[in-house]
Amino acid sequence: TKGKQKATHRAHLDPDLMPRMRQRAPGWKPVLGQVGAAQAHLRNQGVGEGDVFLFFGLFREVDSDLRWVGAPKHVIWGWLRIGEVANVDLGVRPELSGRWSWIAEHVHLSHSPNASNTVYVAGDTAGSAGVFERYEDARRLSANDADGPSTWSLPAWFRPNGRTALSYHSDESRWSSDGSEVTVRAAARGQEFVLDTAEYPEA
Repeated sequence: TKGKQKATHRAHLDPDLMPRMRQRAPGWKPVLGQVGAAQAHLRNQGVGEGDVFLFFGLFREVDSDLRWVGAPKHVIWGWLRIGEVANVDLGVRPELSGRWSWIAEHVHLSHSPNASNTVYVAGDTAGSAGVFERYEDARRLSANDADGPSTWSLPAWFRPNGRTALSYHSDESRWSSDGSEVTVRAAARGQEFVLDTAEYPEA
């Protein structure tokens, strides 16, 4: 960041997907915490057990001297299939000395009491969460020729065409078709976009 971010600046590990990132308590599982408006959106959209989070972020290539090259782009970098959803204050804190002891150091356990504070825990099966170790074009969301990273190029089936749209993207003017793909101007700053795959079997 060329000094913009300092070693003293605070950050938190959430979603927490990679076992090797730090020393782990016995029973640790990959987990995502949400609170406030973000959690309200997930709750209102009915996100729960069995659903899958795909995590995307803003990336930009660097050269061997860590200088930026190319344009910034949104890329999918990880996933989590939900095995359990728990309210932090009502379900997790009361059992921190028991079955939830492994989550005690997660950042959402340091929050003041908040009725919306929620954790999404990965399922027990192998492959329920993880990160993609290398970049691939197939996970790039940003269109190649776009003016900015929030113009996405997606498979054509993403266009609603009368179905429930990707949340925050119901305005038809956001969408334009281009052969086998569709371009959408992603809501900024976007965090939780929900797609009901029951309406999109192509997914």
